[in-house]
Amino acid sequence: PKGIIADKKIKSGIKKYVSQKNVIDRVSMSVSEDGGTFYEDEIYLKDSNLYFLIQTDNMKKLRPVIKYIAEKGFGANKSTGRGQFEAEIIEDSKNKFLKEIRDNLAKNSNLKVNIGKYIPSKNEVEYEESMYELEVFRSKIEDRDEFRGANLDKPRITQIKEGSVIKVKDNNKKYYGGIYNIKKESEQNIYHYAVPFFLNMMEVE
Repeated sequence: PKGIIADKKIKSGIKKYVSQKNVIDRVSMSVSEDGGTFYEDEIYLKDSNLYFLIQTDNMKKLRPVIKYIAEKGFGANKSTGRGQFEAEIIEDSKNKFLKEIRDNLAKNSNLKVNIGKYIPSKNEVEYEESMYELEVFRSKIEDRDEFRGANLDKPRITQIKEGSVIKVKDNNKKYYGGIYNIKKESEQNIYHYAVPFFLNMMEVE
């Protein structure tokens, strides 16, 4: 479908640039007295699509959120005009997209291939029978306007990477992982989303 699989006739291109930027103190929101610059690689996509999957029973609540992000921009450099995109929401009410994937996978299995960020809840994983890689991840609070002048750094999070094979203890759960309260800033709770997107995997003896 459009927006998920790109038409082969489209000539897509990826361009990479190096840009110079000022070092800004995120607390005082100003340049230090001795100045300072740094260089950063920027990647631009032409005639290309990026997509993500959402599994929900209430798309009505998420639709305005996605449109808001599209209008405001996404990512670290949205304040300088980066991260701009047009949102196209494709609802798969009959689960056709997932069905095409899952028809080629095990119908029911304790082995899961993780294609998202995952922080397991307590007693959820058989670690000795899983194959996984950990990563230390750190991000910033996304809404810089609302938290202007605050500490935008989130604490470091250790999570299971994409591509890991996880053996779960309970195969009947609807959702794994969780949404974790990791920080309080400007009297507001900051959360980290770590509910994975799992695909069932066949276990071969």
